[in-house]
Amino acid sequence: MTMKTSTSTLSLLLVLCTPACQGEDLSVGSNAAALERADVEDLPPGDGGEDDVSGIYLLTSFDQRSCRCSEGDEASFCDVELAADAIVLAQAGGSLEARAVTLPSEEVLVELSGGIDGDGSVLVGGINTVTTSNGDPVGETVNLVEGTVNATEGGTLIWSTRSEAVIESQTVDCSMVIEMDLNWWDPDSIASCDGDSDCHPDRPFCVDDMCSDGAVGARCTFPSDCASDICVEDACTAGNPGDPCVFMGDCVSMMCSQNVCE
Repeated sequence: MTMKTSTSTLSLLLVLCTPACQGEDLSVGSNAAALERADVEDLPPGDGGEDDVSGIYLLTSFDQRSCRCSEGDEASFCDVELAADAIVLAQAGGSLEARAVTLPSEEVLVELSGGIDGDGSVLVGGINTVTTSNGDPVGETVNLVEGTVNATEGGTLIWSTRSEAVIESQTVDCSMVIEMDLNWWDPDSIASCDGDSDCHPDRPFCVDDMCSDGAVGARCTFPSDCASDICVEDACTAGNPGDPCVFMGDCVSMMCSQNVCE
C-alpha cells in the first residue's frame, strides 16, 4: 500500500505544522538531496503478525534532529510543533496502517509501504502529494520511518522526510529528521471516567463512570454509548434480525415487530 494523499500540513504519523505552511498544506521534508522516491518505493513487507504491534502508543518525546532547506524559508519551515497525542498501529498482510490521534477523538489515517518485523524493527515509507488549500497539487513529500516498536512496550522512531514544491511561485526544497519516542497505552490504565474524553480510544464510551468499548452486550444508557449507536434495555445491540427492539430505529431494517428486529 502507498501513502494516501494528504491535505493537511503533515498529517502522516504525527501531524505537524509550521506557521509558514498554515493554509498552504505544505508537508515537511530529510537530508535535503539524500531522500528520493527510490528510497521508499518497493520496501519489503513486515513479517510481524497483527498481534505483534497492534495497539495505541502515546507520543512521549519529540526531538528535531536536523532541518534545512536548499530552497525556501528555512527559519519558518523548521519551526514545527507536535500536534498529535498518540499513534494507533495495525499491521495486516505485512503492511502497516497508522492513525495519528489528537485526543479525545480526531484521527488521521495513513497507509504505509513496508512494515514491522517480528523483532519490532520498523521500516516504512511513502510519498504524499503537497497541495494548496484549494487541493491543487504543487509537489510531493517523501517520507521514511525507521526504528523499533515492541508490542505493549513502545520504542523509538526516526522519521526522515523531504518536500519539494512550488507554492505561489516560490520553490521549496526542505528536509527534516525527527526522533520520537512511543510508550504503549494500556486500555486498562484508566479505572474510571467522568466523560468520554477520559477514556482510552479502544474503550471510548464512559458509561456509569466506567470506560466501555460499546460492543454488542455492553451496558448503555443512551444510543451514543454504543459503537452501533443502538441501545435497547440498557444493552448495546447490532440491530440485526432477531435482536431485541423497542422502536423502529433500533433495527437496521427499520422493522421492529413484537420487540424483535425483522
